Amino acid sequence: MSEYTDEKFVPEKNRYAETLSEFIKCKTISDERFFDKTEFDKFLSFIKGRFPLVFEKGEYKDFNGGIMIKIDGKSHDEPLVLMSHYDVVQENGKWSFDAWSGKVENGVVYGRGAVDTKGSLAAIFESVESLLSEGFAFSNDLYIISSSREEIAGTDVPDMVKYLADNGVKPKLVIDEGGGIVDPPVPGVSGKCAMIGMIERSSARVVVEFTNKDGKNAAANMAEFIEKTQKKVFGRRDFGPVNTAMFNAMKPKMNGAMKFVFSNLFLFKPLLIKLLPKVNKSAASLLGATVAFVTPSDKENLDLPSNAIRIVARISGNYYNKIDDLVDEFTAFAKEFGAETKVVSKRETPAPEPLDSDGFKFVKGVAECVFPGVTVAPFCVLGGTDARHFIGKSQSVIRFAPIYMNNQQFSSFHNKDENISVDSVADAVRFYREAIKRFNK
Repeated sequence: MSEYTDEKFVPEKNRYAETLSEFIKCKTISDERFFDKTEFDKFLSFIKGRFPLVFEKGEYKDFNGGIMIKIDGKSHDEPLVLMSHYDVVQENGKWSFDAWSGKVENGVVYGRGAVDTKGSLAAIFESVESLLSEGFAFSNDLYIISSSREEIAGTDVPDMVKYLADNGVKPKLVIDEGGGIVDPPVPGVSGKCAMIGMIERSSARVVVEFTNKDGKNAAANMAEFIEKTQKKVFGRRDFGPVNTAMFNAMKPKMNGAMKFVFSNLFLFKPLLIKLLPKVNKSAASLLGATVAFVTPSDKENLDLPSNAIRIVARISGNYYNKIDDLVDEFTAFAKEFGAETKVVSKRETPAPEPLDSDGFKFVKGVAECVFPGVTVAPFCVLGGTDARHFIGKSQSVIRFAPIYMNNQQFSSFHNKDENISVDSVADAVRFYREAIKRFNK
């Protein structure tokens, strides 16, 4: 592990808290039902005033609200891309504070977007602004990219990727959201873990319709279907190379029993695949496919017959289960309950980042340096990110937002009472500064 190069840097925590607070006050919800362009304009106006050097030294391009800023380096061949989206989901659940207040109290910033992902975006802007204020010389181009529609799988980042490719730009490294620093993700492991996303999951959205007919009650059929779906295993469960590497990285911090089991995975794997999902809900996502049910959108409920009801299934798979196979298995299962299905969307798992890639080694080295004592482990991101659009268009694509989240903060992702500590944002600024400095050696 190389030495930290930024010892003289003093984080401006009060400034970071103020920056993130103002970010949160901008109600940048991308869902068309709640979309307000004036909130996005307010955000863009704020960052232009808050980070004058970034916009003075950088070349800013607007991709229908999506932000791309290029800081010129001496070389244009292998740039670094730092990403984090600025759109958010709407507030949901019963919050214990105003979701859009940006309240700062006892070293914590409260509000929607603090975790996902305005906290890391604030750290990116603050790190670049501070380096520019010091007269830092970039030897390679740097791109700051922030989507305005990541939460709705918008087209701004795909348009940016196409723009770069059309202009002959192939980044050396892309660092997006997706991973983070968390408390032990599995029982029997001690200490914080920096989880670096190497791959993300496939997904599909399927509308399932039940009808009152032939003496069958639609509501009862739906209830039985949901209950049995939650108990059913779709596709196959396995560890795969990424999960195996994750547990291997954690072995030094495992207790005796856990260390013995994972040191002999060839022997215990069948038992673990069967038992882990029963003792840890997240394990089911790590090892195989999952199905979650949500209420249909207004569009998905159009033309609903008076004698029918609908539910939406969100299917998520891993890289050893093809999404087409999972959808086929799910729809066949639904048919057994007399349901009709309609596939609204589906997305296959993108190619994984190689475990021995230069990009992973680089991010791992920076994380170990900035966060000493933290276990760095590769993992499979449970959701989707804009990073997938860079697969094949960049030498390395890594998903890691260098922000520590305790268990409550982690669970506030797309949930109520979202918040993050100012110290975590300050550490993220340190990470991005260190990454930029090392990249430009």
